[in-house]
Parts: sequence; structure tokens; C-alpha cells
Amino acid sequence: MDAEGNPLYGASIIIENTTQGTTTDQNGEFSMKTTASFPFNIVVSFIGYESQTYEVLDLNFNKISLVPGNEFDEIIVSASRRAEKLQEAPAAVSDIRAKDVALSGGSISPLRALINTPGVELQQQTGQRINIALRGSSGIFSTGVFPLLDYRSLISPGLEYFDSQNSPLNTIDLERIEVVLGPGSALYGPDVTKGVVHFISKDPFRHPGTKMEWIYGERNTFKNAFRHAGHNEKETFGYKLNLRYGSGRDFTIDPNDPEDKKIIDLFKTSVNRSQITSQGNVDTDKEGIKLFDIPQVQKEDYWAAAANASLYFRPKQGMEIVTAGGWNSGNAIFYNDLGEG
Repeated sequence: MDAEGNPLYGASIIIENTTQGTTTDQNGEFSMKTTASFPFNIVVSFIGYESQTYEVLDLNFNKISLVPGNEFDEIIVSASRRAEKLQEAPAAVSDIRAKDVALSGGSISPLRALINTPGVELQQQTGQRINIALRGSSGIFSTGVFPLLDYRSLISPGLEYFDSQNSPLNTIDLERIEVVLGPGSALYGPDVTKGVVHFISKDPFRHPGTKMEWIYGERNTFKNAFRHAGHNEKETFGYKLNLRYGSGRDFTIDPNDPEDKKIIDLFKTSVNRSQITSQGNVDTDKEGIKLFDIPQVQKEDYWAAAANASLYFRPKQGMEIVTAGGWNSGNAIFYNDLGEG
């Protein structure tokens, strides 16, 4: 239990120097079979609390109480794809908790919570789109960074890049963000050359209930989010629903604005590919296909909507089966090296 006497569901109980262990149930109780002889020590740990070691002399012992720990006692899962203490991780790891997300301006976008994280660069490419760069990786579509949500890739299939605005990320559903710097090919695949950003959501067993959020701001920014989660009495089945909608006015370059016109005048009005002859030679004196024009006034605002649901099933202690699905849609302009798209 915690310092206030509340049971801690899912706390880890391990016999010291062995692999024998179990976890606590919804009442904070546990039982396990062991071949160890009395006396022996058990190590009790739980996310966000200091680990405690207790000596077990017989079958009767008092209640175990855990106290909140510091950041070095926090448990992470992304560095080695298993639970371990932050200070024992084999790589440089940053751990951003939900309260830090709320204080960082992450309500607009959960990616903003990473703004002061060492080794992380955020690229505000448009009014609604943010790209993540780790250790100097940059570009419109950065593929060296591997974003995850609950162990599921956030790389868009087919497009092969991370579209933050149209992802299923919902700020009010985030429990924490783990950032692992450095190559992760051995654990996550050959394209993970810069690092991993793992968004971990709140499960419905420890975070049931309903929460809503509304945001208004400059450039007609409007965003709202909804989360509802619950579970059955035995906590063997849980569910979660997330809804999100956002809209606003994107950054624009207006040829009629004196300051914007100065920027436009620095560029050619269009770029043309030189004509290629039938022999395959380039004729620089003749113009070929027009590639793109300088963007005109953008009249359309951007918007994005997303809905996703998850079902949780715990057939026994230590086993959890999760099924998730969702939908998203949106309309926005993105910019690349050849102009707008």
C-alpha cells in the first residue's frame, strides 16, 4: 500500500537474488509458491515509488508500505524493452511524466512536452505540424526517430513518416513519455538510427473515469479532447475511448503584405526543369516542365479529428491482452523542399 493506506495494484514482488515473483491484486494482496526456506528477503517495487526490501521470517508479516521515490527510482520500459530503473538503463533516457506534460504547454500538442528534453529538437513546420529530431537528425520527414504509442509504431504506413497532427496521441490520456537517445536497431529495427520516443498512455484500471479538455488560442486555434475509461469489478476487463478534434489558421505568406512581399521577392516566381532532349542530354537554354510556383495566399484553415478505442483483458496475474483500433482524418498543408503539398 502507499503512505495513505491505499492498495497498490500491480506492485512487483520478487524474492531477492531469484527470478521467483508475482504481482499484487486490486486489493494490494499477493500470494506465491516458492522453494526458498525461511528466512529470505523480498523486493517490493512499484512505478513512482521507492523499492523496499523486507525480510520474511515466516508466513505472517505486517503490511508493506511504499513511499514516493525520486526520478532515479522511476521504472522505464523503452531502453531494453523491459521494466528497469531509470538509473540502471543501458542508454541515455529521459522520462517525462503526466504532470510535466500538463505544465509544459503539452495541451496543444503532447510533443511540446519534449521542448526542454536534452538531445531533442522540435521543428514547428506548420501551424499544426511538429516534427521530432534527435541528435541532429533533421528534415521535413525525419525517419531516424522511431515514435511509439504503447509499443505500437506511429510511423504512417505507406507514407513512412510521423504525422503528429493525425496520430492517435491524446494529451489527457498520456501517463508519461520516454525518450531513448542513440541507435536502437537491435531492439526496434534497422531504421532506428537516432533514438526512440515512446508515448505511454494511461490504462483503464489505474485511471478510470471521464475527462474533457477545451483549448482556444491565437490564429483561431481550437482543440478539444475527450477520454472515458472503466473496468469491471474484478479488474479483469477494461476499456478506453479517446476522441480529439482540432482546427486553426496555418502560417501564411501573403503577397499583398509588405513584409511578406520582401520574402517572396528573394525567390524566383517559379522553378523550371531544363528541357531534356530525345538523346537524354540537358538543354539549359530551353525550359521544360514547371516544378512549382511560390505559394499564394492560403485561404483554407487546417483541421484534424481522431477517435480510437482500446480493450484490455487480464486472464491472470502478469498477463494482459490489449486490442486497439482507431480512425483519423484531416485537412492541412505541409511544406517540403519543393514547396507546399
